[in-house]
Amino acid sequence: MKKILKVFKKTSEMTLSEDMVYKWNFLIELLAVVSIDLIGPLIILLIYNVSSGVPGWSLYEFFLFQGTIMLVYGINYAFFIHIPITVTHQVRNGIFDKTLIKPYNPLIYLTASSFNWEGLAQIATGLALIIFTGIKLNLSLFSFNTLEFLILIAIAAIFFYSFAIILSSLVFLVIQTWALLDLFSKISDVSRYPLDI
Repeated sequence: MKKILKVFKKTSEMTLSEDMVYKWNFLIELLAVVSIDLIGPLIILLIYNVSSGVPGWSLYEFFLFQGTIMLVYGINYAFFIHIPITVTHQVRNGIFDKTLIKPYNPLIYLTASSFNWEGLAQIATGLALIIFTGIKLNLSLFSFNTLEFLILIAIAAIFFYSFAIILSSLVFLVIQTWALLDLFSKISDVSRYPLDI
C-alpha cells in the first residue's frame, strides 16, 4: 500500500507541475472548471426564482442533489476517467508494454498515475454545495442518513472505477473505445437531473 501511495504522490506531483508550468493557463483552467460547475446551480436558482421550481423538490434539496452529482463526477474525473483514455492511447500507439514492465500491478499503476487535478476543483465545488445545503436544511452530520449517503458515494465511485476498467479492457478487442466513452458520458448526463425533469 505504501508503494501505491508513493506512485500516486509522484505521478500527481508530476501532473500538477506540468500543468503549472504556465501559471496563467493553470489559473484560467481552474477558474473555467469552477465556473462551469457553478452554472448548474445558478440555472436552478434562476428556475426557482421565475417559476414554482421542480415538483417535489425544494430549492435546497435540489442544490443538495446537484452537489452530490458534482462530487461523484468530480471523483470520477479526478481519479478514474483517464484510465481508459491512457490505455487507449498506449494500445493504439503500441506502447502499452511500458506499463506492463513497471514493477507494479498494471491496474494499480494505471489507477495511481491517472490523477487529474481538475476533478479536485469539481469535488471542492460539490462539497461546498453539499455543506451549504446541509446547513440550510438543518441536516445532522451524525445520523444514519449521513452514513447511508457516504456509502452511496462510495458505491458510485466503485461503479465509475469498474466502468473505467471495463472500457480499458475493451480496448484490446476493438482498439477504439472513444465512442463508448462518449456514449456513457451522454447517458450519465441524464443522471444530473431528477426523473421529474
